[in-house]
Amino acid sequence: MPHFHHGALSPFLSYYAPLGDSPQQIVWNALTQPSLTASLLFTRENLNALLAFLLLLDLPLFLIAAPSLLLNGLSENPLMHLMEDKHYAAPIIPFALLATIGGLARLRALASHLRLNPAHVVRVATIILIACTLLYHTFRGFTPLSRLFVVPQVDEHDHVSTLIESRIQHDASLVAQDRLYPHLSQRESLSYIVRTDDQADYIFLDVAHEQLNNTDNLHDWLKQQITQRMDYGIVASQHGYVL
Repeated sequence: MPHFHHGALSPFLSYYAPLGDSPQQIVWNALTQPSLTASLLFTRENLNALLAFLLLLDLPLFLIAAPSLLLNGLSENPLMHLMEDKHYAAPIIPFALLATIGGLARLRALASHLRLNPAHVVRVATIILIACTLLYHTFRGFTPLSRLFVVPQVDEHDHVSTLIESRIQHDASLVAQDRLYPHLSQRESLSYIVRTDDQADYIFLDVAHEQLNNTDNLHDWLKQQITQRMDYGIVASQHGYVL
């Protein structure tokens, strides 16, 4: 990352500020200051995230994911502790699945050692596993099988977005609100940060979006920032969208 960051260190190192400001310091302090490391790792959020893995029987296989677990657990970024909601658990999930499969194999071996019917034991364990998965998914899942699932509705606001997007040339550089990215991600030059030393051809915002709250009069601040740039002007303003 420093190569593409003009020689500067990764900005993500700030997530691990209590341990140091360089990769070497972070690793060294994590190893030599166990009390500090423990205070960062053993928080309520981290322990809640690990509850799902406590019943894994093939722990050595699951420990292949230890680097990702440590990166998430030691971070001060609260989003990295929300493994259920965010993408930070992605490198961990494959090894959790493999460890579950390995755990069933170990359970079969244990059943044989205890002179139980291995097939029956694995069958019961698999039924329990499937039942827990479906139950969890019903209450916490994201697909139509979950009670939390809501079919997205395309309304007038969405249609207006499509009309305004059509006014932006395909080869133009663009600064856009992150929530508008799915419709614009094919562009070569796209950012969500307005840089004072960079000339984006367009700035595209949805000030009506529920996650762009008008805290501290944000709308007036945006208007002020745009009007201070004499090379910018309002191309379109409709239904909460500003181009």
